[in-house]
Amino acid sequence: MLNLVTLDTAEKELRAFMQLELAGVTDSLMWWKNTSKFPRLKRLALAILHVPATSALIERTFSRSGYLMRPQSIVGVRYARKAAFA
Repeated sequence: MLNLVTLDTAEKELRAFMQLELAGVTDSLMWWKNTSKFPRLKRLALAILHVPATSALIERTFSRSGYLMRPQSIVGVRYARKAAFA
């Protein structure tokens, strides 16, 4: 069961954060790393913001692999070799 004091503190922290003017912040990750005002929100924000972005190259590779793995794809082996060394 949640502690009501903790829940109340978290709610106050969220309300205080929502009152901030953050229009000038350009790097959210750095802002959260350097703040100590909101410890609960900081843990959540850093868990979300540190996830790296995906690249288009790896997405294309996965897309190609789906095509290549089809049993009916006769040219799959040749295409895979060409794609791997391209």
